Formats: sequence, C-alpha cells, structure tokens
Amino acid sequence: MNDVQLNNVEMWECWVESDPTARWKVGFPLTSLGAMSLGMVYMNIDPGQAVAVHQDSGEEVVVVLVGNVEAWIGDAHMTVGPGGTALIPAMVSHRFRNVGTELARIVGFLDSTTAAATFEEPVMPFVAEYLRNLRKILPLRSP
Repeated sequence: MNDVQLNNVEMWECWVESDPTARWKVGFPLTSLGAMSLGMVYMNIDPGQAVAVHQDSGEEVVVVLVGNVEAWIGDAHMTVGPGGTALIPAMVSHRFRNVGTELARIVGFLDSTTAAATFEEPVMPFVAEYLRNLRKILPLRSP
C-alpha cells in the first residue's frame, strides 16, 4: 500500500487577477500513487481568501479538514466546518471562501482522474504558463 502525506504534497499558488480575494494553493496527492479511477485535489485557503468560481466535469465530494469555509454550490450557500462534507454534482458552479481565522485545508475527491475544472475567470499562473508553451510551438508571424 502506498500513501501520501498531505503536508508533503507539492502545492501551486493560484489566483485570479480580476479578484483580489481569489487566491489559494492546490495540489494533486493521488497523482504520484498512479490512481486509475479516482481524482483528489488538496486546497489550502488563507483567511479571507477564496477558490474562484468553477465547474468540474465530474462529481466531487469535498471534506473540510481544518477551518471554516463558506461554500456556494449552485444556488445553495452554506458554512462547512472541520469534518464537514459537501457533494457537488458535475458541471455545477461552486466556490469556497475561508471565513475563519486560520488556514483552511480542504480535500476533494473526484469521480475520475481526468475530471477537468472550468473557471469563470483565467486562473494564474496556469494561463500564463499555457500561453508561454503555446508560443513555443506556434510559429511567430510577422505583421
């Protein structure tokens, strides 16, 4: 049996330039284990910060490990504390915001290793990295 310690998961800082409150860190713990049919996302959100509005292509179960977060799932709005869970149907818009005074730690389980998230606004640094890579493979054209 393999295991991954969440404290050792590589995390990426994400943000949305048009929303100063949309800033979080994300990691994908099961990637290193070679999971075949289950995806997992691990998020850290500082107090007052949020994960931007997005939709996932698959169903997701979210568990709050530490902290208190406001969750908007479709038309529903709720506060979820430590040990609390939320079910998010596929393709339903959702967002989480840390309303506590400590770092919120959240884990989400997705029904697929290939589930894709679609955000309403471009998420950095992924958009910048995508554009840099795109410029490397597309020929530059003169005006």
